[in-house]
Amino acid sequence: FFFSFVYLISCILLQFFIKKSACNVSIFDGPTVITSLVASWAVSKRLTATQLFPETQSKRDEETSVVTDSPASTDDEKPMSELGLLVDVFPQSLARTALLATCCFQAVEQWRTQSEDGGLLRLGADYCSAIECTAVLHALLAWLWHQHFQKIVCSLTALLDKVGKTVRDGVCQRHVGLTVASCQSSLSVMVELLQLLEQVS
Repeated sequence: FFFSFVYLISCILLQFFIKKSACNVSIFDGPTVITSLVASWAVSKRLTATQLFPETQSKRDEETSVVTDSPASTDDEKPMSELGLLVDVFPQSLARTALLATCCFQAVEQWRTQSEDGGLLRLGADYCSAIECTAVLHALLAWLWHQHFQKIVCSLTALLDKVGKTVRDGVCQRHVGLTVASCQSSLSVMVELLQLLEQVS
């Protein structure tokens, strides 16, 4: 009984934390505890949208006319089968759009605290590009720009205007919060996402 009570309290506190930390975009008004926990697990395992939803790959192949014959890795067969069971039990909480949007949200939030890990931003972009609902995708991309990307781009532009030459790592880190290499890789992902935002606008 004690452990059940602790688990219940933990879930309530987690739900409160999620709502307090959520942004103003309606999709983040409060992802359920299940959605957030699965998204955290997926991001920690660096699972791509294709691994979470295998049908994503076939749709991307159709769009790009690419045929992939290589067999899928079996390393994550057990956890992925367990994820399938969870989807059956919690179909609303783990619906494709809700889970991908929450995964993107958490990947980008983690990237902001581990800004040198460009793989997290790339992972967030992968989740984002797999979202099929245009309204949710537009809201998510707009949130990414206003919450994170705009500040970085403005800080970098102001720094380049001030320095007027090649920026050193230390200066870039102090003013932008990223090294030069991280800026380059991050900006390429930002450009892709802004192009995607233009397409859905």
